[in-house]
Amino acid sequence: MEVNYETEISTKSLVFAVNGERFELSKVDPSTTLLEFLRSQTTFKSVKLSCGEGGCGACVVLISKYDPVLDRVEDFTASSCLTLLCSIHGCSITTSEGIGNSKNGFHPIQERIAGFHATQCGFCTPGMCVSLFGTLVNAEKTNRPDPPSGFSKLTAAEAEEAIAGNLCRCTGYRPIADACKSFAANKIWASTLSGEKERTRT
Repeated sequence: MEVNYETEISTKSLVFAVNGERFELSKVDPSTTLLEFLRSQTTFKSVKLSCGEGGCGACVVLISKYDPVLDRVEDFTASSCLTLLCSIHGCSITTSEGIGNSKNGFHPIQERIAGFHATQCGFCTPGMCVSLFGTLVNAEKTNRPDPPSGFSKLTAAEAEEAIAGNLCRCTGYRPIADACKSFAANKIWASTLSGEKERTRT
């Protein structure tokens, strides 16, 4: 039996949120990607089409979805160019605009990216910010000790790993990695311990 996918999907509305804004769609082309929808049907243009194959990170978004089995919200990043719009029913999507913006104030991630001079053309920057934001969100869910003010539970290794899937053609990666690792409390603790050991030797 041949299935008319467009008819099947249209029998139930697709409901999701983007940066807190609710969307309810009655008819959706099954081949439409989340990236295509965001770029053409919303004001959230920070997601970019670059490779179109999930290999550059320019279109990364954070997807938050309630898991009824674990009774908790799962947060994970995904390439919106590979994510079908039909697959995000019941999910909350966060783009770079949802993290921070000029109207409501910038997030510390965005401020530090700028402060470390970690951007030039800016094409890849929104994806970098979302990738790091997703890692920060999940790090804060761990039972690690509370970090000093201005830092997070993120480790320096996790900070570097967070942007492993994001490509930059302009800056090189050192200032970007430094901006990411500036959130890692264990880097400060390691420096403190190293300094104490050095003083002990002398």
